Amino acid sequence: MLDFLYDFTGILISILSVYILVNLFDKLLGLQYITSTLGLFKLNNAEVKLLSKALSSRRYRKHTRDIEYMLGIRYIHLRMPHQAIEHFNKAFLNYEKNFIFNKNFELVLDLYIELKKIEDGKKIYQIFKNQITYDKKFIPLIEKYSLIFDDYQIQS
Repeated sequence: MLDFLYDFTGILISILSVYILVNLFDKLLGLQYITSTLGLFKLNNAEVKLLSKALSSRRYRKHTRDIEYMLGIRYIHLRMPHQAIEHFNKAFLNYEKNFIFNKNFELVLDLYIELKKIEDGKKIYQIFKNQITYDKKFIPLIEKYSLIFDDYQIQS
């Protein structure tokens, strides 16, 4: 038991050291690194708490959309779909800036379909569709979901 605590403490200290070093250069990258490492060790509550705390921190204000998205993905993995949807809505609705494609965007659209939140899903789909001019990697995603979401009129 003592060996486990020693190893675990060493791992946490190294994570903290890397986090501090990376945080000097890119706050979001440091946050992503720490949350992924916590996820590897199945420390889900700590990961969610860290991301939630970052959301309320002025330090991460310009990364709010990314953190909301990260929380949404985390909640999918925790099988808490309604919380995930809340964070995806905050991450994508009313967000004007361009962003690059992420393979997890399929999970996002699948969740809206699974929860029968088609109207909200259509809005997210349209946002992804508008990103094609910025990143062509969105094209396969849009083609895959076009039969579900393009047949309906998006209402603003």
